[in-house]
Amino acid sequence: MTLKRALDNAVKRLTIADVTLKRITASLADDFFPEMEDVSMLAIQTAQPKCMSINSFEPTSELIKKRRCVFEMFAALRMLKPSDIYDSLSSDEVNQLECAKVECIFLVSYDEDLDESATDFLDEECLSQFGEHNVPFNMWPYWREVVQSACSRMGLPKVVLPTHRLKKSATGEVRSGPTISGMTDQKN
Repeated sequence: MTLKRALDNAVKRLTIADVTLKRITASLADDFFPEMEDVSMLAIQTAQPKCMSINSFEPTSELIKKRRCVFEMFAALRMLKPSDIYDSLSSDEVNQLECAKVECIFLVSYDEDLDESATDFLDEECLSQFGEHNVPFNMWPYWREVVQSACSRMGLPKVVLPTHRLKKSATGEVRSGPTISGMTDQKN
């Protein structure tokens, strides 16, 4: 099955049911005190949402024609002390500039209906493609709210994440943005 056909089939049959915050880690570095720093100069790095696992719960009766699919999604953001040379630093050196981070795991649940043309539930590949391409769009508003709230409570500058977008490669293949050590560089 082609990627487009698999995604179209999943979009048609999956209906979002719930978004749950499973885990959040928000922390400031031990040597960083926002009230004593010029926080407006901090650089922001984000990790694109990533599907960590998919759990499907089959119907408990033959009369029920739907199952629950739960996608476990990871997203992260960190703030770095100012530097003019991020690109020339090693990963360890960049990690030493970290002054704050927010990491979350969301559980994004969908109900999958068997329609009259479908005789079986979506296969693992369809669900995997849906988790990579569609679920990030549904969880993104929740992630944006967590980031804004956590940063505010930590005394950090207001962070408004942009809308979630997929980029096209030169071959026309759709992919998430580039990652560097699990994060993408995005200056505030």
